[in-house]
Amino acid sequence: MHSEVIKYYLKKVNSMASISELRLIGSYMEDMEEALVLQAINIALEKDKANIRYIKAILDRWLDDNITTLSEYKKGVDNIGRFKSNERSFKKKYGKKI
Repeated sequence: MHSEVIKYYLKKVNSMASISELRLIGSYMEDMEEALVLQAINIALEKDKANIRYIKAILDRWLDDNITTLSEYKKGVDNIGRFKSNERSFKKKYGKKI
């Protein structure tokens, strides 16, 4: 499936992707399920932000939150999203982390 994720990325995001871009996508699949990498690509597409930086930011955030499978993502997406956004707004307003 590795190649399927790369093919999907080339078809939907950047048909002229560099080798380093493709290696970056591949490197995430060493730490997380390929289906989760596909989910990140789909989120970027849905938000009209389909570029490697946005996809990388999504995947890095999930790794920081120890989300490595699609089922973990589906279980915790609401709680994690709310917690992170609240933490960021508090930090922005008061300059501290909760």
